[in-house]
Amino acid sequence: MYQWTLKKEIALHVFVSLLFFLPFVFIHHLVGQNVALLYAGVLVGVFLPDIDHLIYTLFLKPSEITSQRVRSKVASKNFASAIDLLFSTRDERKNLIFHNFLFQALFVVFSFLVVSSTTSLFGRGVVISFLLSLLVDESLDMYFRADFSRWLRGLPMSLTSQQLRLYLGVQGFLIFVLGYLF
Repeated sequence: MYQWTLKKEIALHVFVSLLFFLPFVFIHHLVGQNVALLYAGVLVGVFLPDIDHLIYTLFLKPSEITSQRVRSKVASKNFASAIDLLFSTRDERKNLIFHNFLFQALFVVFSFLVVSSTTSLFGRGVVISFLLSLLVDESLDMYFRADFSRWLRGLPMSLTSQQLRLYLGVQGFLIFVLGYLF
């Protein structure tokens, strides 16, 4: 059985985002500080969606066992161990703020507003990389974990695998449009 690790997941998220923006850099002839700003935004956007695991454990459900263990590790400044614990127990957290269909739909609208109204490469990198990171998480949940339920939490619906593939395709298309046509 294939073993998925934190390092592999981080590498995948960073790789997908950097690969997505590489043609953008060449198309717009970005050099020096412009490229640095874009890729700084990309790196922030890659890790930003996972903040909801911290929000859940530290603020929303602090009484759960995993939350108490994470709090203990953070209090003792053992951050690497806390991150490993959050990664290894990520499937326990079903009610995340950013990892759901409704938030993602609203964030696409927000991203359109950001990308269409600013020239900031940092901001563009953050919002598009954020969306890419969510798309990677959804794809991993669908294709490797065969569990998409947390994304539809709170919605009176379920999707077939064909509808999920269509949804992921539309999501990818919207990210492409936001990244390259604005």
